[in-house]
Amino acid sequence: MIKKILIMLISLNVCLFAEGGSNYSAFGIGDIESVQGAAYMGLGGASVAVPSQYHINMTNPAMWSHLSLTRIQLGYKFQQSYVTSSSNNIFQNNGSIDGINALFMIDTSRGISLGFGLNNYTNVSYSIASGFSKIIDNLPVSGKLENVGTGGMKKIYIGASYKPFSFLSFGINHNVYLGTIQRDATTLSNESYAHDSFTGRKYAFSGSNQRLGLNLHFGDLMLGGFYETSAKIENRSSLIYISYYNLISSNSTIVDTSFNSTNYFEIPSTIGFGASYLIDKFRIAADFTSQDFSNFNFNKGDNNKFQALNTFSFGIERLGNTSAGADVLDKWTYRFGLGYKDLYLNIDNKPINEMYLSLGLSAPFGKTSIFDYAIVFGSRGQVSSPLVQEYFTRMYFNVSIGEQWFVPFKREFGD
Repeated sequence: MIKKILIMLISLNVCLFAEGGSNYSAFGIGDIESVQGAAYMGLGGASVAVPSQYHINMTNPAMWSHLSLTRIQLGYKFQQSYVTSSSNNIFQNNGSIDGINALFMIDTSRGISLGFGLNNYTNVSYSIASGFSKIIDNLPVSGKLENVGTGGMKKIYIGASYKPFSFLSFGINHNVYLGTIQRDATTLSNESYAHDSFTGRKYAFSGSNQRLGLNLHFGDLMLGGFYETSAKIENRSSLIYISYYNLISSNSTIVDTSFNSTNYFEIPSTIGFGASYLIDKFRIAADFTSQDFSNFNFNKGDNNKFQALNTFSFGIERLGNTSAGADVLDKWTYRFGLGYKDLYLNIDNKPINEMYLSLGLSAPFGKTSIFDYAIVFGSRGQVSSPLVQEYFTRMYFNVSIGEQWFVPFKREFGD
């Protein structure tokens, strides 16, 4: 069954619907999706040193060595936002496939695995409208500005893990970045003597980098870390500017500008550390990750600059009872988490931060499969012109299905 599902899903990664997400995704390369998977989002994003028999860990590939079955994992994410400013409020929402991943456990005793998949790296989803009123050449001009952005960058990866000793494992990913971002701006005027206009910018990206992971295991204590190299991204952009005007009661269109260009920018390297500790059936986990965008120069405006993206995550999970005779609800795993982010945006010398709280659960079904759900409540930004405050609810859904493809055999570890 897992082979049929994998073939069916490997080409599926589409946005199911999008009606606006975070207004802050209008800057830079959009919102960065640093953690994938409902199980880890239920822990506030803590994942660098969190082992699991059910989940493919996209933060630290060294954790793959803790799995014993070949698995495929499919995720979905939905976000509802309430955006408020000094003059207006609006609800926005969007949803999309949140990763398709596969992991083949080749040798469980040595923790040898091979993984590949497709995940979201950034998400751009905003819809902003504002009115304007100006005096131009002694004439009053008023109307509406509409800005809409969609798209994002995807990360395709292939990687492997290896456990040379019972207390030590390594992992590595090779990542390929692909994707497009569309940013459109429309000016609609109320006066007949003023022209309407449309500016459309499309960016197409490609590039690659590597992520190295490490895991140390000392009884109930897990330590983990990863380092992801910087990525040089090729940006192929196109721009079209259209001006509309009314001539003798008939609509006419002028295409003023249309051109293509190619340039490059660099996504900075990332480093992360984490630890987890198991006390009876409770696991406590904490992470810190950092990515310095101070020298980032893509989509940089006069009133915005970039800074380090720092993330602090903390979570607690109560592990489910694996006994065959346990009650259904006792078999479930329950999670709670907290997180704080210094986003990589600084607008009008105001740093943009995010705080959130998460709840999650995992419900096993069949012999080797599991359903995961997490809900995250949080806020970002502030009500201070030109900034807005965003209150968001994010829901994550995952299904992970496992099968034994390779027969394990006993092997002694070296000293």
